[in-house]
Amino acid sequence: MNFHVRKSAVFAYFFLLAAPVMALAAITPDCGASGQSAYIATNCGLCSFAQLIQNLINFLIGISIPVSAGLFAYAGVLYFSSVENPVQIARAHKIFKSVGTGFVIALAAWLLVQTLINALVARNFFADVGGSWNTLSCVADSQRPRSASVGAWLSNLGITSSNGGLAPGSTPAGGGGGGGINPGSRGNSTCADGNTNCSPQAIQDAASQAGIQMTAAEAKAMSCIAVTELGGQSSGCSATQCCGTYQLNQGNWNDPSNHTGDCSVNTSRDDAACNLQTALIMFRKNGYQPWTGHMPGQSPWNPAAGSCVANFDPNTTRAQGL
Repeated sequence: MNFHVRKSAVFAYFFLLAAPVMALAAITPDCGASGQSAYIATNCGLCSFAQLIQNLINFLIGISIPVSAGLFAYAGVLYFSSVENPVQIARAHKIFKSVGTGFVIALAAWLLVQTLINALVARNFFADVGGSWNTLSCVADSQRPRSASVGAWLSNLGITSSNGGLAPGSTPAGGGGGGGINPGSRGNSTCADGNTNCSPQAIQDAASQAGIQMTAAEAKAMSCIAVTELGGQSSGCSATQCCGTYQLNQGNWNDPSNHTGDCSVNTSRDDAACNLQTALIMFRKNGYQPWTGHMPGQSPWNPAAGSCVANFDPNTTRAQGL
């Protein structure tokens, strides 16, 4: 009997020694330099700190289950071994109540956030940050696109100017034809005439070259959509890795049927002419749906794109929904 007790004590001792090490490995972000330990924090930044907090929260939620179970077991033993001791029974009741309340609050908070996220956000929203709201994955600074101009950033907030927020005569980041957008709110503005990325005339010319029939109203609506996507610029990717003037995802770009002529799946999505061409081919196949559509029960991918269609092509028969 004593042998088994000693063996259990030794096991518990080593477990208590190993637990902090295991916890540290589970919580600490892997931001060490290449070839170095994760604990040599040479590449850690603000995102790594946020990842540390997220990992700590997840760890505490996970460990609350065995800790609660252990405390419940202890309270049960205390209760049944103190039948004639009112003080110990009261103590057991207090442990049951405190542990149960704390565990329910922690679990209910997690379930509440999970339910709200599932109800309000598209299922693929967190695809590029770890796959879910309770997972955070950091990327290197070299993978953070910074090619969009201040004008493009402001246009996404609904703040626009006659030349996209650029100095007179300047060229937007990424090139592709001079850039610039016409005055108007987001969803009610088109690319400027000199912007060969997405002006209505440039769109009609590209459509003609690709053998796609497009009306002036459709060209204006697609020009407006380009403004809502990247402010009329040709270079830049979103957090979900949709890139170029029309913010095309890799799946659509990898479809060979979405390319023609000199453009192919191997061309950069920041290539203004090829990005426009692919957008027009997708428009021929599915109308405005690639920009105005949405997942079942979710909000539209780009609500401002629907405003573009309503303002510039209100009588369209092109697809817009799911």
